[in-house]
Amino acid sequence: MISVSVSGAPVRAHSSSSATRQSSRCLSLLFLIPAMQFLLKVSVVLALASSAIAGQCSNHNKGAHKLDCVSKSELSQHGSDYCDTHWDTKSGTWSNFADSSGHTANIGMVGLFSSKAACKSAFAEIVDSCYNGWDGGAWVAYGTLLHINFCKWGSDDKAPKEEL
Repeated sequence: MISVSVSGAPVRAHSSSSATRQSSRCLSLLFLIPAMQFLLKVSVVLALASSAIAGQCSNHNKGAHKLDCVSKSELSQHGSDYCDTHWDTKSGTWSNFADSSGHTANIGMVGLFSSKAACKSAFAEIVDSCYNGWDGGAWVAYGTLLHINFCKWGSDDKAPKEEL
């Protein structure tokens, strides 16, 4: 680096190698910007995908499926009431919902939702995605589990079987 004094104030002139280094840094930053934009887009897609695959449908291990199931429309309507009172309750227990035909659904939740709307969205996702062809479904994300059994789940299905 060369220092020159003009009217008492020092002025520095950069050598050509210093200017070249600065120029290459600028070019490096210009190439990083598109890469960072790409990574941001990938992160957004992954975040959306993780919430989209949060729901999983299930059937009972044994026996006929879709027996004594609650009404889909009544269960959907109950989702709003359920989430109004349970969205921020960390219970870890099951509650029951009986429809007008006397069929019972089992609803279990562990963890807390961030809002009533998030709970209602998860509840609707399970019912809309899993009701046709499945006995139940679960939504798991962000430390919260919501599980709904649409159909009769007898106590013999829950109890462990002894081997003879």
